[in-house]
Amino acid sequence: MAITAVEFRQLLCTKTEGDIVRELIVTPDPGPYLMPEALIHIEGAVRNVFQVPVDHHVTAYVVGSAKLGFSYIEKRQGDVIIKPAYRNYEPGRSDVDIAIVSPVLEVSHFRKSMSQMAPLT
Repeated sequence: MAITAVEFRQLLCTKTEGDIVRELIVTPDPGPYLMPEALIHIEGAVRNVFQVPVDHHVTAYVVGSAKLGFSYIEKRQGDVIIKPAYRNYEPGRSDVDIAIVSPVLEVSHFRKSMSQMAPLT
């Protein structure tokens, strides 16, 4: 679903953050700047690197400005705004943010993190 920055701002007044994320951000549509095949490739690479069995869920989602066509977050350096919110995505200049969702990876990462923690005394 293509949406403009103005429409997005209006949604912020009428929908919850969770609804916006579910309806616009975490969807199978990679947006206008990435092909679906690229996400399939990324999912395969994640499976290989983290040795996730093929019968376990791994999904890559494009999020952020590459998904919507604009950034809804302003960039700051201290108190100075260096890039305003609602600026257009610029192919070749803007980055592409990818979220990887996998219960297997989450549990594995959590266990590894917990095993590396110092005991509480």
